[in-house]
Amino acid sequence: MRSNIEIDLRLRGLRRLKEQMFNNGRLELVLINDQAIAIELDEFLRDDRVTAAAQEIENALSRFLASVDGTWGGATDGALMLLTGGGATMPMIKAIENRPWEMAGRNVVFQPAPAVPEFFESTFDTDFQREYSQLAVAIGGALPIIDENDPLVEWNRDTLPLWTVRHFPAAGI
Repeated sequence: MRSNIEIDLRLRGLRRLKEQMFNNGRLELVLINDQAIAIELDEFLRDDRVTAAAQEIENALSRFLASVDGTWGGATDGALMLLTGGGATMPMIKAIENRPWEMAGRNVVFQPAPAVPEFFESTFDTDFQREYSQLAVAIGGALPIIDENDPLVEWNRDTLPLWTVRHFPAAGI
């Protein structure tokens, strides 16, 4: 029965069900065995597996930022952080913006970047803007400028960085 329930939930669209829970603060549904269930958003966020996943994301970001070469220290002034993708609005991900990080030997508190750039906001309708976060992830993962094999390790301030990364997924953490 468990396997059948899992298959049914996947067919219903787990992403859509999670979105409902985050938008409404609660998810109620009837399983294929006619059992009615409900989960509150707060209950979901307190689940050990959810908090462990959030901690894993923070640890990965911390390791990445701590590995940035010290020559990038000047690039930390007014540094922006853009959270994008399906989970960008989750409370534990939004909290990443509000804490200090070590980067290039400095403590940095990133400023949140606009979720939708001004150009897209003034050019496209709200339906497009609503999907922009997902599109940004897809476009970023496909950009040929992100070359994990040819990183720009040091920054000499005279060169526009190519924004390359090494040993980290280019499409997101």
